Amino acid sequence: MNTKIPTPPGEAYDVRPPNRFARAALSDIISKGNVGYQEAIGSHIYCELRPTNELQFAEDDKTALAYLQILNDLTHYGLLAAAPFNLVLLEAQGNVLHFFKEGPLTAAHVTEALRFDFIFTNVVYEKLKPRMGDKWNGFASCMAHGGAIIVRHGAFSNPSSSSTVSLGPAANEPAKQLLSGIARTPAGCIDVPSEWASFLSKPKPLTQWLTIPLKDRDWMSFVQLHLEDANLRGTFRNLIDRYQSERAGFTRLNTLSSQQLHHPEGFSVNAPYRLRAFSIKADLDGFSPIVKEAFAKGRDAIDRVAVGFGEILEFVEYLERTVSGSIKLPFAGDCGTLLVPPDATGDFNTLKTTRWLETAIRWQTFAAGDSDSQKRNWSSIFKNVSWAIGAACGETTTCLLAPIEAENRRFLIGVGWPVATSLEGQNMGKGGEILVHSDDFQQLPDNVKKLFTKVTGSEFWKACNLSNDKLRRAIVEGATSCTPKSLVYGVAGAQLPRSRPHLT
Repeated sequence: MNTKIPTPPGEAYDVRPPNRFARAALSDIISKGNVGYQEAIGSHIYCELRPTNELQFAEDDKTALAYLQILNDLTHYGLLAAAPFNLVLLEAQGNVLHFFKEGPLTAAHVTEALRFDFIFTNVVYEKLKPRMGDKWNGFASCMAHGGAIIVRHGAFSNPSSSSTVSLGPAANEPAKQLLSGIARTPAGCIDVPSEWASFLSKPKPLTQWLTIPLKDRDWMSFVQLHLEDANLRGTFRNLIDRYQSERAGFTRLNTLSSQQLHHPEGFSVNAPYRLRAFSIKADLDGFSPIVKEAFAKGRDAIDRVAVGFGEILEFVEYLERTVSGSIKLPFAGDCGTLLVPPDATGDFNTLKTTRWLETAIRWQTFAAGDSDSQKRNWSSIFKNVSWAIGAACGETTTCLLAPIEAENRRFLIGVGWPVATSLEGQNMGKGGEILVHSDDFQQLPDNVKKLFTKVTGSEFWKACNLSNDKLRRAIVEGATSCTPKSLVYGVAGAQLPRSRPHLT
């Protein structure tokens, strides 16, 4: 059990010595949860369940709970399908799962990766599609092969929120194609690099990706010859049926203190934690080219990127420790999430007006404390990078958190309107921008609102290159402009000033 030791406010951020975060055996990083990084060559396979907005942007506990159970089953189905093919699950990011199969690119490697995906896709369509009904929008996968840096951090954080992430084109490109590509991977399909066409006895397409529609007649002979295995499918179905019979259902919602939340026994997928909080999602803009360049330069450059990224992960852990009650979800590549509830006083008004925005600014500016002398800039680690942030809370919506437990690992996930909406904002934003949903923008002080502009054609407002100084000036000017002049009471002949409003 890890004990969460808070860092006093204003304490300077201290980077761990380099020898505490260094290369480690890949098996220790993935299987044992050891801190460190290592290069690895293999296939990165991303699988995405596509629910409707009603599920993904759940606004009530009942819908969010149903979605949690679906994601729990999705993860376990994927793990059961992966085992015969020596795949490991690196990340469980809600409706997106990231698997990795180590090894050189050969016909046998490609076939095994595709057989896994074929079996997994079939069970998702057989088991989850009927259950989701009109809330189903499909399931798709994309994969690529190459080198990547596998990084795990989180020694100072709760075990559920530590990250095993992959940095490199082979990990980045299939994720982008699946989730946000111009010709996004169609539902019911697997996208593979066009260079794999020779392994599949197909002509190489002119596009970057070759789409395999698993139910298409033109591909049926390939599927039946290379991917279909009646014995393996039967064994897999038996494992799924056994899992289903042993799976417990939802029991209750937990109400926990922040300290309890960071202990493994605090809550479970059958008794998730419910909280009202701002979801702050951040994407490190400009980082992918740095990683790609490091692979072109070699080992020393890769080491520098890995150690620098470890410092980024540690800074976000520092934020979690110093923003009271906050909860860090696992990183997804270079994208992080921090859930920020009201402070210990429970003051929701302060959260909505300043607390969330101050936290977002600290993330963007890498400020360890309040004084300028303690500020650090992200460019001291990586040049030409900045954070795009999306933020959302809503008026009555909540977040549900649960650790999905599998293979002696715990994957902390969060669902609900704030989590999904903040991701939408993050995806719209560029480096240096903070985007907030209109519902939450309306709660900002009037002078702070002037720092934002409307994002055309969306429900978001954005501010560029904010600093704590800009925020403080806006708050002070707003408070000063609305302070009434003193009133003169003639009865006692005394001048009694009105109370000044509190600056929150």
